[in-house]
Amino acid sequence: DDDHTQMCDDIFGGSEKRWSPAWRWMLFYLDERYRDILGHQGLLRFVGDFPRFYDAIAQKVKQNYVHDEDEQNNTHDETDGLRILPFDIFGFIDCSIDRIDVPFSGPAGDYEGAGRKPWYYPAQRAFYTRFKKLHGIKVETVFLPNGMSTVFGPVSARRYDATGVNGVLQMSNLNAFLVRIQTHYQHEYAAFGDSVYNVNLRCIRSYFRRYVGQPPLTAHERACNDAIKKARLSIELSYAEVSDLFEMCANPKHNKLGKTNPYAIEQLRAAHLLCNIYTCLNADKCCGHNMFCCRPPALEDYLRLQ
Repeated sequence: DDDHTQMCDDIFGGSEKRWSPAWRWMLFYLDERYRDILGHQGLLRFVGDFPRFYDAIAQKVKQNYVHDEDEQNNTHDETDGLRILPFDIFGFIDCSIDRIDVPFSGPAGDYEGAGRKPWYYPAQRAFYTRFKKLHGIKVETVFLPNGMSTVFGPVSARRYDATGVNGVLQMSNLNAFLVRIQTHYQHEYAAFGDSVYNVNLRCIRSYFRRYVGQPPLTAHERACNDAIKKARLSIELSYAEVSDLFEMCANPKHNKLGKTNPYAIEQLRAAHLLCNIYTCLNADKCCGHNMFCCRPPALEDYLRLQ
């Protein structure tokens, strides 16, 4: 905190409290200016690169790999990579949850016997997820092999990722959008998600799965699932990078919705935008030369408004 105070004093002058309104203004400015870059509509910039992204993922799953150690710390033998990627995919889709401060918690006044704040029950219920047992907001992310991400949301953490009428995938309408932007291309590619996204959509794919009454998965299908899981780890690493770069996103006290002028939504979106900018300047752990050998775009190209 002392470092932040000194920075505000050296750069802006005066008390650090004078920077608080400017912080909220800056978040809203970035969110409005770069909405079409950060949102899923930003995939329009990369649709011509989908074949290149497919090739990058295909090269990754063709590499030999060693399974992680099991519970007895026995290292498995090296496993051959796939001869061919069985899914026509360009990137990975997933959802992540960030905890928020419990909205409208505490008494309505600073006197003894003060009652609960108005709307505390519906507000807290609206953002509580029984699955994680916390109050939070959820973003849907599409991660590309060049390290760039597009996001939809945040929305309430109560919503399912893909299933149900009000799932996040249905809210974003990503499948229909991907179909539409690839209409004039000879080949169609899909986003790949975990088993939650096994929803039989045209541009959303998931692992091979055994349904009731069907024979077990073949050895080839199981090998395909294992190899793609290794590649899909990239989107999990991208979430970790956002949290590492911006610790406030993982701290509930910085994500407050039950206040007069909330900005937690815009703050989280700005963090994803700045993480993309960081990737453009530095590459990252899950793209570039380390995993997919696919360079991120130049910063001036990524931030160029159409």
